[in-house]
Amino acid sequence: SRTHVVFGHSGHVLALAAHNNMLFSASQDGTARVWDMYLGREVRTLGAHPGYVRAVLWHDGCVYTASQNVIRVYDGRALKCVRTMETKSAHAEVYHMVAQGTSLFAATNNTVRLWDLNADRCAHTYTGHKGTVFALALARCRPSDGAAAAGGDSSSPSSLSSFAEPEQRQQRQQQQQQQ
Repeated sequence: SRTHVVFGHSGHVLALAAHNNMLFSASQDGTARVWDMYLGREVRTLGAHPGYVRAVLWHDGCVYTASQNVIRVYDGRALKCVRTMETKSAHAEVYHMVAQGTSLFAATNNTVRLWDLNADRCAHTYTGHKGTVFALALARCRPSDGAAAAGGDSSSPSSLSSFAEPEQRQQRQQQQQQQ
């Protein structure tokens, strides 16, 4: 068994993600870092973020980082930023991200945004949370459901909501009307 303690961030670590032997960390110091956990050392610093990096995600060969209202997408091999996605609202700070297929869900202040990764655009914004959404999880109840996400917010300790992607919700409503 190997244990490594690695140092590098000058601020608190706010999020972690992993893929194989690579660990990705997001920090208050405005950077995300890539660590080789087998070797126990830093591989690269992903800098130039506008503020705290609050979220990091590995998905489909890419590393996603979120700082303020900007999501940066890095090629997972070259570890170079290949594109950015930005919300229109500068106040939509991203706190957590989850992804499935070509959809990325981003938890923001009091909304959850669904990003279409093929088009690099926000396809839908889910509203209704009274406080900041800090966490998301994906679940698939039935194969026909598509992805669903649940987010907790800061308005109460037990506040949860769930929702499906717009296409799946519309299909379910049409099926119910036909019955």
